[in-house]
Amino acid sequence: MDQDLVTNALSEAIVEAADSVFTELRDGLSDAVVKQKVIEALQQLSELGTGPMPDYDDPWVALFYVLWYQPAQINLAYSSIKPFIDDTSTPLQFVDFGAGALATQFGVALALAERSQRATRVQSIEPSDAMFQLGAAIWQKFTTLLPTGQLRRACQEIRTKRSSVEEIERLKGARKALLAIHAVYDENCPRVAADMKTLHGELNPHRGVISTARMNGHLARSVSPSQSAENQEIAPIFRGILPRVTEFREGIWESLDRPPGIIGNFLRQPVSWAWPRATVLIYGR
Repeated sequence: MDQDLVTNALSEAIVEAADSVFTELRDGLSDAVVKQKVIEALQQLSELGTGPMPDYDDPWVALFYVLWYQPAQINLAYSSIKPFIDDTSTPLQFVDFGAGALATQFGVALALAERSQRATRVQSIEPSDAMFQLGAAIWQKFTTLLPTGQLRRACQEIRTKRSSVEEIERLKGARKALLAIHAVYDENCPRVAADMKTLHGELNPHRGVISTARMNGHLARSVSPSQSAENQEIAPIFRGILPRVTEFREGIWESLDRPPGIIGNFLRQPVSWAWPRATVLIYGR
């Protein structure tokens, strides 16, 4: 996989989608109100893994989550999924629980582009409209920015659908994977455990992937529907930073008159393909 090609297309897609959302959100608001909205969103995100679950229904939170975590989440999904996809023509079905901004959908496309093409379905379960819609906007822009080739073809041929737990049905004859990438928190743990058990029973997946921040590994284990799930160290396929997204984030900081504190500390850090230390549980049949 050409990392530079993916980095350039994804960076531009994230920046275009984020710029559109940021412009819309700040329309009609004073600079002081915008600054406060940014502070509140970043405060929630700064406590990921140690504090309460962020309000992902808040479009400000969704925006700044994507501007920091999206590349790393895509890389985690890609690196976890790639070993599952073989070179046969067997159809594939992926169910992504807590899909967020569709990182798993991107990861499937990246992995599929390196293997033989086949019927592939990705069903995303995500309650937050703000997260899902931002992810869909990035996906649409990403696919149009790609040059003609295997990756663009993989993106175009994947059948995608936003679904609910109740709507998921087993795709006959397909190899199936159930994923929950950083989807469980203290606040939603009981519901996630029940939903994952339901999905596991319906799909009987060939592969399951559940990830959390390293310090929340106990939550991943508590929602795993399989007793055979094992923590695995997943090596990131992509490495390095995304300069275009980093520059855009710093531009937001400058547009707010370079405030100190959490805004400056958060927005001036380089955006990386690397994910923070994580627990990644993987199981199979």
